[in-house]
Amino acid sequence: MTGRITQVGLIGPRDVVAQVASVAAGEFPALDLYPSPYAHEGQAVDLIRHAPDRIDAWLFTGPVPFDLARRAGVLRRPAAFVDYTGATLYQALRQDARRQWDVASVDTLRRTEVLRAFRAAGLPTERVRVCEYGAGRDVTDLAAFHRSVARSGGSALAITCRQSVYDAVGPSLPMLRLAPSAGAVRSALTATSLVCDREAVADAQVVVGLVDVPASLELAAEVRRLAGVTAPLSPMLSVLLTTRAVLAEETGSFRRLVMLDRLSRGRPRVHAGFGVGRTVAAAEALARRALGRATAAGPYAAVVSFGAGADLLLTGRSADAPDAGGTVSVAVAERRSGIEQTKLRRILQAAEADRVTAADVARSLAIEDRSARRLLERLVQAGVAEATTTRAGSVGRPPKSYLLRIASRTISSVGVSA
Repeated sequence: MTGRITQVGLIGPRDVVAQVASVAAGEFPALDLYPSPYAHEGQAVDLIRHAPDRIDAWLFTGPVPFDLARRAGVLRRPAAFVDYTGATLYQALRQDARRQWDVASVDTLRRTEVLRAFRAAGLPTERVRVCEYGAGRDVTDLAAFHRSVARSGGSALAITCRQSVYDAVGPSLPMLRLAPSAGAVRSALTATSLVCDREAVADAQVVVGLVDVPASLELAAEVRRLAGVTAPLSPMLSVLLTTRAVLAEETGSFRRLVMLDRLSRGRPRVHAGFGVGRTVAAAEALARRALGRATAAGPYAAVVSFGAGADLLLTGRSADAPDAGGTVSVAVAERRSGIEQTKLRRILQAAEADRVTAADVARSLAIEDRSARRLLERLVQAGVAEATTTRAGSVGRPPKSYLLRIASRTISSVGVSA
């Protein structure tokens, strides 16, 4: 941090606000929290509208009030939220291990994290039902979900992340209300510190990374190389925070992630998903999508997602290094750019006499010219193409060209009209 005290508005239920404020007071002295507790999530929007002007950023104690404020269009400052993760559920299950139930219903959390937490706690998953968080699902919808599961037979246990649902359902059903784990609170406070540090993120994009390895000294050392911070999200998933400029430098302009090589030693698989966005929330959503794609790409893979379909697959394996001529195979180009081999081959086939226009690529793939341009820019981001400008014989604004380095030779320059 720069030494400047950051004023952070803290919004959520009174007990969780107190929990977050307690952690901040002891571990984040550069954050001056302005507690704004509510009795109901719907009050979050009005709290922001009537907040003092000195607020530099907003921190929400969960995704629901954050989403309400985002959709209401009242966020004029950087914002982050405390994410309810599988680690939060795992701790609650361990503390409540003696409770007997036949069927369980869980809201807000992601299904994969719920099942992982139940397995880690040694509990069966066959009759666990999950209603994941989604915009528009209100208290009535979630209360109906829990009651429906309870009616399926046997003793029921309902688990919620929302105070409003607990108030609506708790009197009639055995229910646990989750409070965020200490790790999730620290992660959110760290994220808030990062996005408020004007020297670190001014005019830069935030990067949230999700890595499917447990928190360890080894991982912490890798994150230090990225000039970032890390925290556990669950027993087998860690989050890291850095900036786009640092990640670009560490990966050679988003080509190779050497961290994969080091973390893969002694591990059967390592996957990392990086999301690049203007806010931590936006970057995290992209990181989760990127992690899913990395998992499907192979035992050791990382994907960085910029949104709008622009995903790049990074590798740490030496087999993906370019040959002596500086070119890579179509398969490697696919892994780096995320563009299917069939499309890449058709782009190459469209090249004639070492030059092809975006219109030629568009005709070959039956897409619009602007879509063809985006594909070519993705190849540049992947490090398998080089943007150039051809001036000879040009009239007016010179066309933009791309020198592609794919397969066993340097493929033609691909011209793109400006």
